[in-house]
Amino acid sequence: MAVARPVSAEEATKLTKVGDWEIWRSINPMSDRVQCTAFYKDDTTVQLTNHNLAFDVSHNGGLVTYAVRYDDGQATEVFASERLKNIGAVILAGTDFDDVKSAKRLRIRIGTLVNGYLDYDLNLSMLTPVMEILSGKSCINPS
Repeated sequence: MAVARPVSAEEATKLTKVGDWEIWRSINPMSDRVQCTAFYKDDTTVQLTNHNLAFDVSHNGGLVTYAVRYDDGQATEVFASERLKNIGAVILAGTDFDDVKSAKRLRIRIGTLVNGYLDYDLNLSMLTPVMEILSGKSCINPS
């Protein structure tokens, strides 16, 4: 898993906007594979694919720790793995991504080396239709 490289207008086509999410479609120039990424409120550091939700903090001097809170549940603090520190991103995948998809709200506080804490508060109420697009015909590579 890697953080999607933010796409530029020259490289991608905006498919649609659903709630707070803008969905962009690009084609990898090396593999010709289609890739769709949704960005939250025009913030290219918050990246949703059909496999994960990532917060790119590489430009903030690096990742140390993060805390995640779904809906009104308890916050869970996590010390970032070496892999995530090297990438410079928090990547919610697997069971964490299942939690994202079932929540209506996500709050995350990310501790960075340079800029202290970064706080995000995402409204996930429109995530189901966004995921349908990301998993749909426009974003899937032909077999």
